[in-house]
Amino acid sequence: MGGTIADVPPEATAFPHRTPAFQATTMGRSRDRLDTAWDALAPHFDGLYRHGPRPGTP
Repeated sequence: MGGTIADVPPEATAFPHRTPAFQATTMGRSRDRLDTAWDALAPHFDGLYRHGPRPGTP
C-alpha cells in the first residue's frame, strides 16, 4: 500500500513480516451473503488482521 503506511520501513515496525498489498473492508446486512463473498476471497489471503467486534461480543 502507498501513502503514510509506506513511510516506515518494515524492519522499523513490530511486524516486519507484514507486507500488505491491499486492505479489505466488509460490511453487510446479510451474514450469509457476506460469508459467501468472504469465502471466495479467502484463498487469496496470506494472513488476516481483524479489527472490530466479533459476533456475539459487546
